[in-house]
Amino acid sequence: MLKITEIVNEGNKVELKLEGRIVGSCVDYLQEVCLEFYEKDLDELLLDFSGVRYVEPDGVKMLKSLMEDKVRIKNCPIFIDELLKNHI
Repeated sequence: MLKITEIVNEGNKVELKLEGRIVGSCVDYLQEVCLEFYEKDLDELLLDFSGVRYVEPDGVKMLKSLMEDKVRIKNCPIFIDELLKNHI
């Protein structure tokens, strides 16, 4: 289960707080939410990972793809940060 809460929406910047696990259908759900914000032509989409406990390999792949665009991650647990850095 993944909970997504919009905590900041200022001009062309949006911040979302994520809580839970990015697995299964949650991977697609998070991607859909991010793509909805892309359509609004944002300068930046910031994902707060302070409440994320686990990301499955498909989630890592999806996040790496999003990070190539306008998505940034903050408060990322060390083990998830290592997954993102080491994913090819």
